Amino acid sequence: MYVHAVVRRALIALVAVAGPSAALSVGCAAPAAPPAPPPITVVDGYDWTLPPGVGPRPDAGFYGDQLAPEHGVDVRALDLTWRQLEPTEGALRHDTYGHAQDQDFASWADQRAEGGRYWVRLWLTGVDWAPAWLPAACGVAPIGVDGDGQAHLPLWHPCVWAKARALWQRVLAEVRDDPALVLVYVPGGFTWNDFDFPLIDGAVDAGLPPAAFAAWFQTMVADLAAAAGPAVGKLVYTGEDYPSARLGAVDDLLARDATAAGLGIRAARGELANHKLAAAPAWGARIAADGHVIVDPAAGARGVRAVEHECYDACGTTVADLDELAYAVRTSNWKALTLGARWIFVAPTDSHLGELADHWRWVRAELGRGAADAFDGWVVLRDAEDRAWSDDATVTWPARPWVANLERLVVQREVVPDGRSARGTEVRAGVLDPRNGTAYEGRRTTAAAGGQALYFAVDPAWLAGEHAVTVQVTYLDDACGAWTLRYATAVGVRDSAPVDCTNTGGVRTARIALPDARFGGALAGGTDLAVVRGGAADVEVRYLRVIRQ
Repeated sequence: MYVHAVVRRALIALVAVAGPSAALSVGCAAPAAPPAPPPITVVDGYDWTLPPGVGPRPDAGFYGDQLAPEHGVDVRALDLTWRQLEPTEGALRHDTYGHAQDQDFASWADQRAEGGRYWVRLWLTGVDWAPAWLPAACGVAPIGVDGDGQAHLPLWHPCVWAKARALWQRVLAEVRDDPALVLVYVPGGFTWNDFDFPLIDGAVDAGLPPAAFAAWFQTMVADLAAAAGPAVGKLVYTGEDYPSARLGAVDDLLARDATAAGLGIRAARGELANHKLAAAPAWGARIAADGHVIVDPAAGARGVRAVEHECYDACGTTVADLDELAYAVRTSNWKALTLGARWIFVAPTDSHLGELADHWRWVRAELGRGAADAFDGWVVLRDAEDRAWSDDATVTWPARPWVANLERLVVQREVVPDGRSARGTEVRAGVLDPRNGTAYEGRRTTAAAGGQALYFAVDPAWLAGEHAVTVQVTYLDDACGAWTLRYATAVGVRDSAPVDCTNTGGVRTARIALPDARFGGALAGGTDLAVVRGGAADVEVRYLRVIRQ
């Protein structure tokens, strides 16, 4: 018995020093059992859970016309009209009041005195926004009327621009160094401060040479950049790449030219998730040969990137029900985040910040993040029609006009032979607007053709080597039987426990904790994760999210 006790103590000491594998080597214990599969929790719908302690970046978030701190809207508008600031030519006033788009504006002094963070909208071109003395002083007349019935003056007229430039110089001199200033809409003209090409088209039809307009545009950008100085990145151009205009190739890359000069960019009608923004040089976005959107931040705006997301069942658009509303909101926000948006203009009611609070909380935390500080990466599996290019070969790729997925730090790859996928079964057509095209949401394995899995690769700039993560797989709970998540570890490839499908016909999300996942392209096609069907039935995945622990 003494000998046995000595041996037992020796084994215990060996385990303490060298670990359990050393004890196994002397043949005194059974081989180690394989580790238990990672725990899995399944919830209904999409899961917008944030990791503990995660909140918004201080330099990103929501802005709007009014503050709504209960919804995270903590940047207010500072609205001013040219007529209010310069009722008499040459005299800049801080104590006068303004009016535009059925809104009344307090004096500049009173608005600044409110304190807190703000953004600036300077209303220039409307006949009722511009000083009464301007038409006679410059010998100009309105160029046309916008959809709201407001007549506008030609901002590109040499005299008009010279006087508008002088105003901008004085306004920016007072606000550009203010740390509370978040962004400024420029150049300050046309419908709701959007760079409104229908009005410009009318001027071209009336004789404005496109080359003359393009020359003025470059001058305007240079003038504004000079007036802003080091704060140039806070000026956001309110137009878009490839606008629907009649200037030919002249207008295609004006937004890119603005951002190349240091300005930021703001996209209107970002609610139309499938429309045009996938090919956006001003954002550094292009559509690759495989139909996936590739975003190179270094190739796009170096300044503020912003979008407006308030026209879901407003601004002339409608949704059929709450399901379609939630769909429109999440797809447009996924698109904005794919493009690298830092700020989103929202309206508490029209953006539905209350009804969709969990989703919007997640969006606010995501804004402005990249590989250096992202707490999650994700891919939205889909095949969507960008109708802007259906009959326009200005931007081409083999599958035009179909764009694959929305991806941020995680990409889905078609892997031969067992990773070929097919379109999902959820079909959405013309949501919000016919221009939004048709989208097939989700991707399915292809059992009939030997397809076994859907493969995903994680950006190595974000995750490389071993990390503890939670993978959320949002899938269609149909008759798919069961599926597993395959992943790599330091000691080999493993599968999670099966996730059983219960054929509810709804969308569910499986949370799978992986304490020892290793990211280095160890799976087929250099991928890191795979959703693998467990039987003869296909599995359809809508969304996959990887969360760092």
